Amino acid sequence: MKIKATNGTSTIEWLGTKVRFRELTDSDGRDDTVTQEISFYFEADDTNNGKDLQVTVTNTVASYAA
Repeated sequence: MKIKATNGTSTIEWLGTKVRFRELTDSDGRDDTVTQEISFYFEADDTNNGKDLQVTVTNTVASYAA
């Protein structure tokens, strides 16, 4: 799963190669607004250098990866 937020030339990117998800709440109303909450669980993976989540921040001043 990759999530990327961009503002002009600045970006922050989250990358998880082994992700599970679980639906926590159900919507039971017929004519109501449907709302649901989903939780994502990132697990360590060898294809991601043994990390749960790899984060990369890039802007005009510097770039950082953790």
